[in-house]
Amino acid sequence: SSGINAEWPLRPGDAPDGAEVCELVGIYILHKLSRILPSESIGLYRDDGLVMLKDSNGPCMERTRKQLFAAFKEESLKITVSPPSDSVDFLDVTFRKDGAF
Repeated sequence: SSGINAEWPLRPGDAPDGAEVCELVGIYILHKLSRILPSESIGLYRDDGLVMLKDSNGPCMERTRKQLFAAFKEESLKITVSPPSDSVDFLDVTFRKDGAF
């Protein structure tokens, strides 16, 4: 035994290297999501993520939602998906679909 006892998911501050592990996991997830979505539509800050899709119709959004759930399920993670909106609050900042915040 290596003596390492880690629980999933690690969050910044949970372990001496928790922040670094969290960032590495985030980079891995961004890479994985870039196979589903354009990389410029994905944002991540620590353990908070945001995906913004423009001009997607209902069937396309549903297909993307299913792909996202499947990608996270493969990693034993869960996500929430909010219905389409013209704005979103992310880390105390309101982003609008027209690019303003």
